[in-house]
Amino acid sequence: MESTRFDYSTKNIPLPSESDYNRKLIDKTEHLCRRMRWKAYFYLNPEANGEQKETFGFNSRNTPPQIPAMLNFEKRLLNVIENIKFKKVKCWFQQKLSSDIQTNIKKSNDLLIPADKTSNFYKMDSTAYNGLLQKNIPR
Repeated sequence: MESTRFDYSTKNIPLPSESDYNRKLIDKTEHLCRRMRWKAYFYLNPEANGEQKETFGFNSRNTPPQIPAMLNFEKRLLNVIENIKFKKVKCWFQQKLSSDIQTNIKKSNDLLIPADKTSNFYKMDSTAYNGLLQKNIPR
């Protein structure tokens, strides 16, 4: 069991990679367009709000119809996403955070277990951790 301490709060959020950012941006943009299409559809067709189906709080799996007035907006919105450019971050703190994540978390085979009342973490393998749990948790 090896004690590890980070020089910053573990609640800090690192910058996402470009692929993660693009994936989330595309997902949220599709969600926005879908919601806007449904709103426009029910605004333009008030009589379409007829039969209500019980969905138990889940969203509808139906896709909204395309609205011809919104096609230009959607095309331009997707064009903005396609032409997005990223800059390299030169913040030493974000670089240190990313390097610590790569070396201490992603490449390590050990578990990082938080200590009770301090900001320390302990590195240990899973068998030692399971043994400690079995020994210290009353039945």
